[in-house]
Amino acid sequence: MNEEEIKKIEKACEKAVEYLKDNKMPYVSLIIKEDGIKVVQDQAFIPTKERR
Repeated sequence: MNEEEIKKIEKACEKAVEYLKDNKMPYVSLIIKEDGIKVVQDQAFIPTKERR
């Protein structure tokens, strides 16, 4: 994947990221595939020792 393709994907996802931010959904992730979009919500995040 080249830099131009990455920029196109980034541009395509801007509205989805904006939606998550505007609707206060910091624990929601979107998995976008050819056949659909999966909405996933984290229940908890526990950092490892290295990340504290």
